[in-house]
Amino acid sequence: MLRMRKSKKGISLMIAYLLLVSMGIILSIFVYNYLKTYVPKEPPQCPDGVSIFIQNTSCDGSFLNITLKNNGRFDIVGYYVYVGNDPSKKIANISIADKIVRGGHAFGGAIIYTGLSENPFSVDSKKFNSFDISGINPSPIFIEIIPTRVDYVDNKKMFLVCSHSKIKETLNCP
Repeated sequence: MLRMRKSKKGISLMIAYLLLVSMGIILSIFVYNYLKTYVPKEPPQCPDGVSIFIQNTSCDGSFLNITLKNNGRFDIVGYYVYVGNDPSKKIANISIADKIVRGGHAFGGAIIYTGLSENPFSVDSKKFNSFDISGINPSPIFIEIIPTRVDYVDNKKMFLVCSHSKIKETLNCP
């Protein structure tokens, strides 16, 4: 008498795939929980009292000259600078950090000052910067400046963008 053997290959193959998918899901849960500790729940903020003031702006040919004063309660390391030449837009969208000629140094899209301290632009001090804006047509009509500072958050040294201290001013360039 011949018995018919049932092939169980399909069932074992399905179990193998099920185990593989289950291990992938478990591994992804472990990786997610591990990496979740590196990303803060809310972005770190600059302390209240970070403030800079545009004391003077002038256009000298193809150069934009800006004198800034730190009138806040904290030292800062630098700032992001943007200009806009479209009055219908409410946001300046052209970064001129890489066009700096005199003053600080362009680094990662920001103007950074160097000195002995982490935040060398000290309170009540002034900084003069000059930018070559010859490639921007038409001439910029407004400028936005966002201060930055280096600070310790949860014992980690971080570069903070003080977006709540952003300033905007209309330029008088020909």
